[in-house]
Parts: sequence; structure tokens; C-alpha cells
Amino acid sequence: MPALRRAVDALAARRAAKRRSGAQRAEHVAEQTLDGVLRSNAPAGTRSQSANLLGILVVRDSVTTGSSAGMTRATRLFRRAIALEPQNESAQFNLELVLSLGGGKSQAKSAKTAGGGTGAGSDVAGSGY
Repeated sequence: MPALRRAVDALAARRAAKRRSGAQRAEHVAEQTLDGVLRSNAPAGTRSQSANLLGILVVRDSVTTGSSAGMTRATRLFRRAIALEPQNESAQFNLELVLSLGGGKSQAKSAKTAGGGTGAGSDVAGSGY
């Protein structure tokens, strides 16, 4: 019976790997498509949505890999989405979330050292209690 169990486990592992591979491929295609829309001459609202969705994909990858560079990229994407469409509440929420996760720490430190302030209002928005 242990041999049958090992065979079933091996089959399940291969199927899971195949699904992961397919999901990774689909995610890569989605990133390329969103990036293409973002760089296109599409309406600002459409490009804003693309930047927001691309930022979400980058955040997900960054959280799972622990990449601070990815969080910085996501911060830029969310800011771009807001610049394209200031009323984009999803992008505003996502930017606030990324900043609370530490996506803007290097920017906060540089702002503190540049101005020398450490009091109220000297940190990144949303970093307080």
C-alpha cells in the first residue's frame, strides 16, 4: 500500500506543479498586457486601472518573496494610477496599504533627514496610529 500512496502523492504533486506553472504563465501574460495598456494612448481612466491592477500583482509577488524593490515599484504604480485618475479610490487605498506595509520607508527616511523634522506630520501619510 505505501507504494500506491507514493504514486498518488507523486501524481498530485505533478498536477499541482502544472497548475502553478500555468498560473505563472497567465500572470506573466496579464502583466505584459496591463503594461501595454499603461503605455498606450488609452483613456486616462483605463490606464489608471491598468496601473492599479499591475501594482496589485507586484505587491502580491513582493509580499511572497519579501522584495522591497517590488514594493517600491508598486508604490510608483499606485501613484501613477492616482495621477492619471485622481478619483481612483482603489489606487488610493492600495497606495495607503503599501505605504503601511513599508513600501515607502526609504522615502520617509529621506524626507525626515532632508527636513530634519521628527514631529507630527514628518512621517509618511498613514504611518501613524
